[in-house]
Amino acid sequence: MTPMTEVEVATRGLLISGKWYEEGTAQEIRSPFDGSVVSRTFVGTRKHAEQAIASAVTAFGTTRRLPAFERQRVLRAVAAGIAARREEFARSICLEAGKPIKVARVEVDRAVFTFQIAAEEATRLGGEYLPLDWQESTAGRWSIVKRFRLGRLRGLRRLIFR
Repeated sequence: MTPMTEVEVATRGLLISGKWYEEGTAQEIRSPFDGSVVSRTFVGTRKHAEQAIASAVTAFGTTRRLPAFERQRVLRAVAAGIAARREEFARSICLEAGKPIKVARVEVDRAVFTFQIAAEEATRLGGEYLPLDWQESTAGRWSIVKRFRLGRLRGLRRLIFR
Protein backbone atom coordinates (compact mmCIF):
# COMPACT_ATOMS: atom_id res chain seq x y z
CA MET A 1 0.00 0.00 0.00
CA THR A 2 1.39 3.43 -0.85
CA PRO A 3 1.45 6.25 1.69
CA MET A 4 -1.64 8.43 1.63
CA THR A 5 0.30 11.71 1.83
CA GLU A 6 3.90 12.76 2.05
CA VAL A 7 4.80 13.54 5.66
CA GLU A 8 7.93 15.18 6.98
CA VAL A 9 9.49 12.70 9.36
CA ALA A 10 10.51 14.38 12.61
CA THR A 11 12.96 12.93 15.10
CA ARG A 12 11.95 13.49 18.68
CA GLY A 13 14.16 12.91 21.67
CA LEU A 14 13.30 12.24 25.29
CA LEU A 15 12.36 15.30 27.36
CA ILE A 16 13.55 14.83 30.92
CA SER A 17 13.64 17.68 33.43
CA GLY A 18 13.49 20.30 30.69
CA LYS A 19 16.40 18.83 28.72
CA TRP A 20 16.15 16.95 25.42
CA TYR A 21 18.10 13.70 25.06
CA GLU A 22 18.80 12.34 21.61
CA GLU A 23 21.05 9.40 22.34
CA GLY A 24 20.93 5.64 22.22
CA THR A 25 18.91 3.44 19.92
CA ALA A 26 16.64 5.25 17.47
CA GLN A 27 13.26 3.73 16.74
CA GLU A 28 10.92 4.43 13.85
CA ILE A 29 7.25 5.06 14.58
CA ARG A 30 5.14 3.62 11.78
CA SER A 31 1.59 4.41 10.83
CA PRO A 32 -0.77 1.48 11.46
CA PHE A 33 -2.70 2.67 8.39
CA ASP A 34 -0.03 2.10 5.75
CA GLY A 35 3.19 1.22 7.58
CA SER A 36 4.96 4.43 6.55
CA VAL A 37 7.45 6.04 8.92
CA VAL A 38 5.77 9.05 10.57
CA SER A 39 8.42 9.90 13.18
CA ARG A 40 11.51 8.67 14.96
CA THR A 41 12.32 8.62 18.64
CA PHE A 42 14.92 7.17 20.96
CA VAL A 43 14.51 4.19 23.22
CA GLY A 44 14.93 5.26 26.83
CA THR A 45 17.46 3.49 29.03
CA ARG A 46 17.42 2.67 32.70
CA LYS A 47 19.47 5.85 33.26
CA HIS A 48 16.80 7.91 31.48
CA ALA A 49 14.06 6.31 33.60
CA GLU A 50 15.98 7.04 36.81
CA GLN A 51 16.50 10.67 35.71
CA ALA A 52 12.80 11.01 34.92
CA ILE A 53 11.81 9.57 38.31
CA ALA A 54 14.25 11.85 40.15
CA SER A 55 12.88 14.82 38.20
CA ALA A 56 9.30 13.86 39.07
CA VAL A 57 10.20 13.58 42.77
CA THR A 58 11.81 17.03 42.65
CA ALA A 59 8.84 18.53 40.81
CA PHE A 60 6.46 16.96 43.32
CA GLY A 61 8.39 18.52 46.19
CA THR A 62 8.16 21.91 44.50
CA THR A 63 4.50 21.80 43.48
CA ARG A 64 3.22 20.47 46.78
CA ARG A 65 4.49 23.66 48.45
CA LEU A 66 2.81 25.97 45.93
CA PRO A 67 -0.29 27.79 47.10
CA ALA A 68 -3.51 26.68 45.46
CA PHE A 69 -3.77 29.74 43.19
CA GLU A 70 -0.28 29.04 41.78
CA ARG A 71 -1.08 25.35 41.10
CA GLN A 72 -4.24 26.55 39.39
CA ARG A 73 -2.24 29.00 37.24
CA VAL A 74 0.19 26.26 36.18
CA LEU A 75 -2.61 23.84 35.27
CA ARG A 76 -4.44 26.52 33.30
CA ALA A 77 -1.23 27.30 31.41
CA VAL A 78 -0.84 23.61 30.52
CA ALA A 79 -4.43 23.51 29.25
CA ALA A 80 -3.86 26.65 27.18
CA GLY A 81 -0.60 25.28 25.77
CA ILE A 82 -2.27 22.07 24.64
CA ALA A 83 -5.19 24.02 23.15
CA ALA A 84 -2.81 26.28 21.23
CA ARG A 85 -1.18 23.23 19.60
CA ARG A 86 -4.44 21.31 19.09
CA GLU A 87 -4.00 20.62 15.38
CA GLU A 88 -0.36 19.56 15.80
CA PHE A 89 -1.25 17.08 18.55
CA ALA A 90 -4.29 15.81 16.66
CA ARG A 91 -2.18 15.25 13.55
CA SER A 92 0.42 13.29 15.56
CA ILE A 93 -2.30 11.10 17.09
CA CYS A 94 -3.83 10.60 13.66
CA LEU A 95 -0.53 9.55 12.08
CA GLU A 96 0.87 7.47 14.94
CA ALA A 97 -2.33 5.73 16.03
CA GLY A 98 -4.14 5.59 12.71
CA LYS A 99 -7.20 7.33 14.12
CA PRO A 100 -9.46 9.62 12.10
CA ILE A 101 -8.59 13.30 12.57
CA LYS A 102 -12.00 14.03 14.15
CA VAL A 103 -11.38 11.41 16.84
CA ALA A 104 -7.85 12.68 17.40
CA ARG A 105 -9.17 16.22 17.92
CA VAL A 106 -11.63 14.90 20.50
CA GLU A 107 -8.70 13.30 22.37
CA VAL A 108 -6.81 16.58 22.42
CA ASP A 109 -9.93 18.46 23.55
CA ARG A 110 -10.38 15.92 26.34
CA ALA A 111 -6.80 16.54 27.52
CA VAL A 112 -7.46 20.30 27.58
CA PHE A 113 -10.69 19.73 29.53
CA THR A 114 -8.92 17.44 32.03
CA PHE A 115 -6.31 20.10 32.83
CA GLN A 116 -9.01 22.79 33.08
CA ILE A 117 -10.95 20.69 35.58
CA ALA A 118 -7.75 19.93 37.52
CA ALA A 119 -7.08 23.68 37.66
CA GLU A 120 -10.50 24.27 39.18
CA GLU A 121 -10.05 21.47 41.68
CA ALA A 122 -6.63 22.83 42.73
CA THR A 123 -8.35 25.59 44.69
CA ARG A 124 -10.90 23.23 46.24
CA LEU A 125 -8.36 21.21 48.18
CA GLY A 126 -9.93 22.05 51.50
CA GLY A 127 -11.81 20.20 54.13
CA GLU A 128 -15.29 18.94 54.79
CA TYR A 129 -17.57 18.41 57.76
CA LEU A 130 -18.98 14.93 58.31
CA PRO A 131 -21.67 14.01 60.84
CA LEU A 132 -20.57 11.50 63.46
CA ASP A 133 -24.06 10.25 64.28
CA TRP A 134 -23.23 6.61 63.63
CA GLN A 135 -23.85 5.60 67.21
CA GLU A 136 -25.62 6.98 70.26
CA SER A 137 -22.45 8.26 71.96
CA THR A 138 -21.51 10.46 68.95
CA ALA A 139 -24.96 11.90 68.19
CA GLY A 140 -24.71 15.65 67.50
CA ARG A 141 -20.95 15.52 66.92
CA TRP A 142 -19.11 16.43 63.73
CA SER A 143 -15.78 15.45 62.22
CA ILE A 144 -13.63 17.89 60.28
CA VAL A 145 -11.65 16.27 57.46
CA LYS A 146 -8.70 18.28 56.15
CA ARG A 147 -7.15 17.11 52.88
CA PHE A 148 -3.44 17.48 52.23
CA ARG A 149 -1.61 16.80 48.98
CA LEU A 150 0.87 14.07 49.81
CA GLY A 151 1.48 11.72 46.89
CA ARG A 152 3.30 8.42 46.80
CA LEU A 153 6.53 8.69 44.80
CA ARG A 154 9.00 7.21 47.27
CA GLY A 155 8.44 3.57 46.27
CA LEU A 156 8.15 4.22 42.53
CA ARG A 157 11.80 3.46 41.77
CA ARG A 158 11.58 0.09 43.55
CA LEU A 159 8.33 -0.72 41.78
CA ILE A 160 9.78 -0.10 38.30
CA PHE A 161 13.24 -1.64 38.81
CA ARG A 162 12.55 -4.79 40.83
